[in-house]
Amino acid sequence: MYRGLLAVYDVRRSPLVSLSLVGFIRGPGEGAKPLAFAFHSKFKQGPLLSVCWSSGWCCTYPLILHSH
Repeated sequence: MYRGLLAVYDVRRSPLVSLSLVGFIRGPGEGAKPLAFAFHSKFKQGPLLSVCWSSGWCCTYPLILHSH
């Protein structure tokens, strides 16, 4: 069911570490698996995630998060 998905979590570290599941990202193509990923450090609009998939594609995902 979750094979090939990349799970995205919101991690907070004050004062204790807490994790909240934000969602999942499925790669392009049939059965693509994430091989490498990185967040861009100089993107002012928020988190920007790049993922390279086993299907040969590298994709960039802007993450739009809503605070509660």
